[in-house]
Amino acid sequence: VVGIMAIGIASTALISAENSEKSRLDQSLRHIATAARAAKSGAINKALTVAADSPVEVALALTPGGEVATGISDVEFQHFEPLSTDLLDQATTSDIEIMQPLHYLLRTVKLESGDYLVIATSLEAVDSNRSENLTKFAWLTLISVLLAAVALRFIIRRDLRMIDSLIEAAEDISEGDVSLEIP
Repeated sequence: VVGIMAIGIASTALISAENSEKSRLDQSLRHIATAARAAKSGAINKALTVAADSPVEVALALTPGGEVATGISDVEFQHFEPLSTDLLDQATTSDIEIMQPLHYLLRTVKLESGDYLVIATSLEAVDSNRSENLTKFAWLTLISVLLAAVALRFIIRRDLRMIDSLIEAAEDISEGDVSLEIP
């Protein structure tokens, strides 16, 4: 029971840590998007300035809907494919996760020109941490199960020896030896 509870707690901790990291990344993207929206005509320059000060590595790109994003920051998108206008519009109000083939978290700002400023950060580090944590979790679970099995074996053997001695005492009593003390 304790082992199952520990597995549940550890699973919750892994999920919570990943969600917390994604939230931190999205907060940085949201901050850049908010600054760009507030700047209106100077949105791109404002986004570049705020992104440069961001603790998160952020890539900025400019794209008309449905076309390949053109990088405008020092950090480049890698393997970034065209995004639909619907997806770009959705990313103006909330963060979007995409796999193209790399994993990104992105937000967009629709500019006065109709183009979209795409603000994205890679989730590769989050994915890597998840893989490492799951591997550690699997090993710890395996070790815990093996230790529990060994402990159960000793407990069961001890109890079986007690039962065997009770059976021997019962047999001796049935043969008439009432001088025995039952353990």
